Amino acid sequence: MKKQLLIRSFAFAVALLTGTVASAQSEVCGTFYLEMIDSYGDGWNGNEIDLSFTGGDSTYTLSSGSSGTVTLSLPYLDTVEFIFQAGGSYTYECSYKIKDASGTTLYTSPSGSNMTAGSTQYYLYCNTLATCSSPSGVAVTTGTNDAGMSWTSNASSYSYHLVEWDTAGFAAGTGDTMWVYADTAYITGLDPATAYDFKVTTVCSSTDSSQTMGVSGVFTQCAALATPYSENFDAATTGSAFNPSLPQCWDFYTDASGSFYYPYVYNRNYSFYANSGSNFLYAYRSSSSSTSSSYGDTTMAIMPEIQGLDSATKQLKFYARTTSVGRPGEVIIGLTDAAGTPSSLKIVDTVYAPTTTYSQYTVYLDGATTGDARVALVFMRQIGTYDYVCIDDV
Repeated sequence: MKKQLLIRSFAFAVALLTGTVASAQSEVCGTFYLEMIDSYGDGWNGNEIDLSFTGGDSTYTLSSGSSGTVTLSLPYLDTVEFIFQAGGSYTYECSYKIKDASGTTLYTSPSGSNMTAGSTQYYLYCNTLATCSSPSGVAVTTGTNDAGMSWTSNASSYSYHLVEWDTAGFAAGTGDTMWVYADTAYITGLDPATAYDFKVTTVCSSTDSSQTMGVSGVFTQCAALATPYSENFDAATTGSAFNPSLPQCWDFYTDASGSFYYPYVYNRNYSFYANSGSNFLYAYRSSSSSTSSSYGDTTMAIMPEIQGLDSATKQLKFYARTTSVGRPGEVIIGLTDAAGTPSSLKIVDTVYAPTTTYSQYTVYLDGATTGDARVALVFMRQIGTYDYVCIDDV
């Protein structure tokens, strides 16, 4: 049963009129976070956002990758406006989030193409001076079904610390809670391979509490999964050619070296090529005969550990297609040990998906033996043959 507690919060939404633009606002004092997001995974391509504080402006951009977070602070009696300036290309790939010190999302912007460049989208202010000092240095270490929290207590005296947790994105006051009288907490009853938010508030008295601090999106450790198991790739963060960004508990392997490598495989967001939703697994094999270290022989996307895989009674089903007629759409199916050790790879079948429409393929894993614990989707280099393959709904 979840305990419902009323936690003092200074956050609320009103309308701030800036010219003809209505901007929502919240009160935040001290730490807050700006998370910049790129849906394609190659940075903001020259687009920028200005944060306009009372004392001056600061400009930020995402130089590369799918996301990046900046830690900032709002002093007492200061304000900050968030102004997307655009200025680059592919603005529709750009968006941002504003989070408070506990990791709670205060605002999620639309895509850049739906924001008016130079206009304020959101506004923070700090009008309340807290007298109960906030905890700092919140850290979380997870196991499969448990987590340990620690922090530094900064209040000279206090009644207790209120610890709250639940799955990522929960609203403060709705999670599971405990009261602790030291600077550590041990939490049990968690689900494996699940993202959780963890928060802690110092309560100095019945009328004075600190700002809530915490960490967000911390995953518990993976465990062997029972069948049936399915994955459609839509919940995972979108990757890019050299950033696989596979789902939780999947592993990536390549024997190439360097930041650029072939073959590659990654979680791509492009609904045109998806069988369902908007994400799918996208693999490319180069036909080059180059001896560069960037060109490997084998790349693998390795699924989570599956309970009883070595019973030889399981089967794998997935949808696959290629992107153009004339490409083989080759997917090699292999088995590995629980650690996904490359040397343990045992190839059991090869599937070809040479058409530009999805078909479902079934592979019987009756060749599994003792020690086989994970299924690998394998892509091997063949000089003279280049290939693109899309995989979805595994």
